[in-house]
Amino acid sequence: MGFELLSGERENAPDKDYSFVPLYGVAWKFMGNMNLYARFPTDVGRHGLFNPYLFLIRRINSKLSLRLDGHLFYSQHALTDSNGGKQPKFLGVEMDGSLNYKPTRQLDIHYGLSFYFPQDNTSLLGKIPNTAATPVWSYLMISYQPGLFEKRWR
Repeated sequence: MGFELLSGERENAPDKDYSFVPLYGVAWKFMGNMNLYARFPTDVGRHGLFNPYLFLIRRINSKLSLRLDGHLFYSQHALTDSNGGKQPKFLGVEMDGSLNYKPTRQLDIHYGLSFYFPQDNTSLLGKIPNTAATPVWSYLMISYQPGLFEKRWR
């Protein structure tokens, strides 16, 4: 359980830049698998981002584990629509689930599925033009380590 707060600017901010930029592209680490908010400050319109998250990891047995991640995304400062009206700060919810199966020491199979439930004001950031749709992302990764160059000490 944790949260990230990336500073941003109000709509009519002075000439100072208050937007925080994470170093080395590490925003993906805690911002969800869909990477909707990974390039700062561009992806949040320089408004900052507040992301409380919860990671649940459950080992089913020695070969199988399950992970569920939940993210709530809020703009640090209120967004304004084209009429100048203030919009809510809440941007949406991302849910990530993954299953990791390791049948042998060399083989690792990882499957993930992610959903994002955007709010109407998310369209103001230009990330998701159709907020009535639910973006979905899925992946399957199979890793094999043959151990050809492994040194065995006896």
